[in-house]
Amino acid sequence: MLKQEKLRAAAVAVVALSLLAAGCSSESENANAAAAVEGNAAGSGYSAEASKAVQQAYEGLYTEPTADGPAAQKGKNIWVVSCSQALPGCSEPAAGIEEAAKALDWNVTVVDGQATPAGYNSAIRQAVAAKADGVIGVAIDCAYATAALQDAKNAKIPTVGVYAYDCDDPKVNGGEALYSALINNNGTPGEFGALWGKLKAQYAAAATSGEAKIIQLTHPEFLVTQYEVEGYNAEIAKCSTCEVVATVEITAQDLGSPATTAQKVATVLQQHPEANVLEVPDDTTLALSAQAITAANRSNLTVVGGEGYPSTFDLIREGVVTSAVAIPANWLGWSGADAMNRVLAGQPEIPNQGVSFQIIDAEHGLPPAGKGWTPSVDYKASFTRSWNG
Repeated sequence: MLKQEKLRAAAVAVVALSLLAAGCSSESENANAAAAVEGNAAGSGYSAEASKAVQQAYEGLYTEPTADGPAAQKGKNIWVVSCSQALPGCSEPAAGIEEAAKALDWNVTVVDGQATPAGYNSAIRQAVAAKADGVIGVAIDCAYATAALQDAKNAKIPTVGVYAYDCDDPKVNGGEALYSALINNNGTPGEFGALWGKLKAQYAAAATSGEAKIIQLTHPEFLVTQYEVEGYNAEIAKCSTCEVVATVEITAQDLGSPATTAQKVATVLQQHPEANVLEVPDDTTLALSAQAITAANRSNLTVVGGEGYPSTFDLIREGVVTSAVAIPANWLGWSGADAMNRVLAGQPEIPNQGVSFQIIDAEHGLPPAGKGWTPSVDYKASFTRSWNG
């Protein structure tokens, strides 16, 4: 996850260009794909099951955060280390923590990690030197800040990871947990990533009436994508008439070279005219691929995107992208504040804080241009009630 966010910084300058080039597709094609999901609900077999799951996900799979927790631990000095304030996947949760801090009566210092491991370690060490009462890392995997997290642990300064993987994750070989706690996104970070992939697979199957021929883009170096792909492939295997026809690895180096990413996508689309689904692991890769998708001019192509950033909603409106399996980034930030409050109160076991996904497409949940997306659950009120006792 962290390396993914690091490389997103290199892509920021080209995202606008990708979006400007993406306006040639038909909005009605994506509306038709969204309507197909609903129509398939009356069908039989796996596509009908997938359609029902998608209908539920249109409403959002969130749950109400538990009100059973410690009162606000007021007056604390909390440092927030954002993986990069230039990236919405980092800046939006950081802003959520700042909002929550007002209800908790905390003083908050936000530091930009600048999308580099050196930046993350430096920022955490600044917090340690300042004798912070706690540090919240946003999208900073333990593996990229091990030394500084160990320094914080040695100094007995609690740390919380938001949208992050700790060093004891099963995919990190034999590491020791260094974060005091991680937020609970309806399960572990691995379960969260796997559910993301599962929902994308269900949407693909439903939109194609169980006849999905899938081009799958992957990031083999990123933990979140590894879990996402596992969840996706386990789910799509239930569809006997679906098939992954090509897998394309988009490496960290590729993301640092936008033209390379676009060329890989253009090539695989040309090589597989039978494909009717393009599975994209995240919205940065999606933005870098938009020009190639448009140029391919494939009216039957269902394009399933990632986190649901504003750039992706623009692409849905323009007909380039079919759907996003969206994550409420601000809620992640409030969850991080709640987790830190629990740790400060001596309760490091974090219960389910309710964050999950919502599928958004041209017919379901798409906000008006220039407007943000807000989930239906009033999580801010729920957390505030808990902190107020």
